[in-house]
Amino acid sequence: MNKSVIPSDFNTDDDYMFTWFRSFRGVATVSLTADGTLVFESDWHNLEIKNIGTNKETIVLKKAADLVM
Repeated sequence: MNKSVIPSDFNTDDDYMFTWFRSFRGVATVSLTADGTLVFESDWHNLEIKNIGTNKETIVLKKAADLVM
């Protein structure tokens, strides 16, 4: 199985995004935004982590499929 993580062509100085490919198909994106939010999105999962490393850190799980494969 071919897996790779490739930086996005749409990165800016404030926001940075990677796309995860499996068998040459983009299956997920991971973004780090200027406000310090980490966002993971795929067809089956959507997760945001805000205020990383602070006392106000929050995790917002918007969508989660069964994690057992």
